[in-house]
Amino acid sequence: MNSKMHKVLFVLFVFAGILLEGCGADKEVETEPVHEEVIANLDELSQENGMESFEVKAVAQKEATAFVLLETWGGDSQGQRIYQVKDGEVAPVWSADISEETVTKTMDIGANGNFYILEEMQKKEEVHTQIKCMTQGSDEIQEVSLDQYVEEKDAIQSMRIDGEGDIYLFFDSGKIVILSEEFKQLREIKEREGDYFIDAARLRDGSIVFAFAEYKGNQEKMAIWEVDKNSGTIKEILQLPEGQYGTNLIFSGNGIYDFYINAEKEILGGSKSKADLTPVIRLQDADILSSEVSHLCSVSEEKLFAIKESENIDMIYIEKGLKKGEEEKEILYLASLSDESEIEKEVADFNKKNKDFRIEVKNYGEQEDPVNSFLIDLASGKEFDLVEVVPEYTDKIMAKEIFADLYPFIDADPTLKREDFYDNLLKAFEYDGKLYQSVSFVHLYGWVTKKSHVTDVGEWNFEAFQNYVAENPGVHIFTDTTGEEILKQMTLVSSDELLDWEQKTCHFETGIFEDMLKFAKQFGADSEKIVMEDRIPALVDNQLLFAETPISVTEMYMYWDALGEDFTVVASPFSEQEGVNLYSTMPQIGMIAKSSRQEGAWQFVRRFFTKEYQDISDDSKYLTSGDTGFPVRKDCVDNLIYRFSATEDYEKDGEWISCIKPGDLAIGWDDYGIEVGAFEKGQEELLRKLLTNANTKQGLDATIQDIILDESKAYMNGEKETDEVAKIIQNRVSTYMNE
Repeated sequence: MNSKMHKVLFVLFVFAGILLEGCGADKEVETEPVHEEVIANLDELSQENGMESFEVKAVAQKEATAFVLLETWGGDSQGQRIYQVKDGEVAPVWSADISEETVTKTMDIGANGNFYILEEMQKKEEVHTQIKCMTQGSDEIQEVSLDQYVEEKDAIQSMRIDGEGDIYLFFDSGKIVILSEEFKQLREIKEREGDYFIDAARLRDGSIVFAFAEYKGNQEKMAIWEVDKNSGTIKEILQLPEGQYGTNLIFSGNGIYDFYINAEKEILGGSKSKADLTPVIRLQDADILSSEVSHLCSVSEEKLFAIKESENIDMIYIEKGLKKGEEEKEILYLASLSDESEIEKEVADFNKKNKDFRIEVKNYGEQEDPVNSFLIDLASGKEFDLVEVVPEYTDKIMAKEIFADLYPFIDADPTLKREDFYDNLLKAFEYDGKLYQSVSFVHLYGWVTKKSHVTDVGEWNFEAFQNYVAENPGVHIFTDTTGEEILKQMTLVSSDELLDWEQKTCHFETGIFEDMLKFAKQFGADSEKIVMEDRIPALVDNQLLFAETPISVTEMYMYWDALGEDFTVVASPFSEQEGVNLYSTMPQIGMIAKSSRQEGAWQFVRRFFTKEYQDISDDSKYLTSGDTGFPVRKDCVDNLIYRFSATEDYEKDGEWISCIKPGDLAIGWDDYGIEVGAFEKGQEELLRKLLTNANTKQGLDATIQDIILDESKAYMNGEKETDEVAKIIQNRVSTYMNE
């Protein structure tokens, strides 16, 4: 894939914002209920037909029938296979072997009912492009080379066939070539050359429309265009605002709609005669994650066909109307303050499995002030039973005293007990002795150093830290960073020293905060810094005191390999102990205290405390992932540590788990790398010690952090003294906490 297409995919999957005009986050959209119906499991179909593996390459649609093209592998052979899906029935209609050099790109169906497959073949150092045409019910295959149309450094991205059988080729360069049914060139359109092709579709009337994007710097403009093949011109029919769109952006409409737009969370209907879009389907109403579905097409006014990939790869219909039994479920309302929709998967799974309750989500994450927007709705009488919070808003919203204490629910649950969990890990997230949010996994965050640097670790504090710096003037304190970043890190790990949300008080007019300011300014001006990539050898050679970092399994391997028994971690220079700080990972769910449906709300929240949810010990990919964190259940921590310390294969829940042998896994970067095997005893002991010592929640409210960094600039620039800055911050933060 060339750089242009990389850029397009980045825009499609990462570029976040409002969806489309008229259907943004602030506007409630009423759509008909929909549900999912599984047609067939492609994994099972592939096994039945002797395929070892496959990849869905394209889905084409003709009237009410969908056709699915797979590229397949089995034994020493590679092939292509097409399935027909009509009225929920699946039947194979064509298959053929292909060479190992063939890459299947896409497929469409002609007006004559023939299949057309666009493919590339690598021959020596040259890439050849062709269309393969097959007649249904016949073994006849016609292969037509397209090399004459492909210029150097260009490629054909996609192909569509209009209602009269003419073939449209869309190039990476933005060029469009139209061929007749007999493969003779009719038109070459270069009007949008230089823009980026995204998607194309044949509409109900047989016309071809396509989506292109153009960029001016970081500014993106995306639009839908219609091709007039008679005049060889194109006409813009719709501009798409910045948004987050699915992989197949546009596909043929049905009923009153000429086309549909996949706006990822919603399917929107459009007409060539009107430059606006109407929400038709919300995927979350069918408990479908947008990341799970691809290759959408419309087979009737009432249903869409799609490929869904979750635990399995299924062919599905997304049908209008409630699934049988759904109307009997009681609705729970969940407010999400996250802009990344982390909770969608859990909600979808709950809705599918729970017989009595169904969750509907209201997302506030994309709004300018998610917390206040939610609180205004709550105060105005809008019903909520559950809230998904994010770390940067946790303290502020927990202080509003709107949540139910989860401890009584844990105590009353027949399968949960408080002693199942590390008491210190739960207590770190308490407010006034109550647990207002679910805690499933915690990240450990600390400052790696040598034991020999902090010999009297029980007395390690800021005074000892200052003495150490004075005695070792040649040692760098941190890796490459600015004064602002140093201050940010030091306030982050010392938030409990500075803020008391339960009492709504703050403590910036103290010697500790003024010392932080002085320290950050002094060492932020260090001109001979240790870069982050060199932190391992710098620690080993006593050139660096601390490497501030999350502590995952990866770090346990890395620093143990470098420092051995001399490897330790302190929470911060203010901590007075060996250990780490904590921050919770998503999801963090609270229950509204005034909810009349707390029984149902607890059925959702309890899942995050269960062994089934927290046990990740089967997955060795945990080693290289910093996303999960460590479980708060003791049995799940035991299972995880055993996963990395076992020296022999072992059985767990009826399955055999392979132990990690030396050389099985490798970690590192640039010139530093190690192969890892089973944990040594010292690594296990240190990890358990860090988990049991951890009792301080790390994190700062986003607004408070902005206040600190904003007002501290005056000291960093030499405009004000530390006491003046501290007083201003004290007043501003105090006002904010008491609003």
